[in-house]
Amino acid sequence: MTTSAFPLHGEHGPLRALARLPGIDRIPPPARPWVFAVEDTAIQITWRALGPGPVRFRVADTAVEVLTDGGPGAVELTGLPPATRLTVQLDGAGLDGPRPVPHRWRRIRATTLPAPPGAEVFRFATISDLHVGLEAFGFRETMVEDPRPAEAHPLRCTREALRELTAWGAQLALVKGATHDVKQAVRGAGLGDVVPRGKRFACRHAE
Repeated sequence: MTTSAFPLHGEHGPLRALARLPGIDRIPPPARPWVFAVEDTAIQITWRALGPGPVRFRVADTAVEVLTDGGPGAVELTGLPPATRLTVQLDGAGLDGPRPVPHRWRRIRATTLPAPPGAEVFRFATISDLHVGLEAFGFRETMVEDPRPAEAHPLRCTREALRELTAWGAQLALVKGATHDVKQAVRGAGLGDVVPRGKRFACRHAE
């Protein structure tokens, strides 16, 4: 999830721009889980604040329970049918926390993408806006972790992203945007080396 460094409200804020996009007629309040990404067989749902307590996500033949802690989080629902209009149903005590989710928001609709044609021939992944090397974020770098950990969040997140895409089977990773010291994360995670590609990098995984 990306946090904007620009004002969230007002005539020119990014949320206003998002509200003008086709198919989007309402910006979700902080406590509302909403669809962040869809694939042919998966849906990713994120939230800014949810819980604390267990929340169950059920769609088609997939059910996942998340133990929310009152803060931000995400869940990936996999094994879904391609090109299908689906309804994700939410239930559990975590929906009735300090910022309860209204009942009308406990059903989320999303449509999976059509399956790609033909057999898979190559698998690659992209990661961007890592900000490795920074310890703060946001307008004038006022957003920091409290208490500050021994290892800053960009390095931890980059390492986990690289590990996850490697486990997924990616043969190449394209790293773009706000990379800073991305070589540190790639080599430190033991996941290969970094090859410059203009203003971007290609990560060659170690065998």
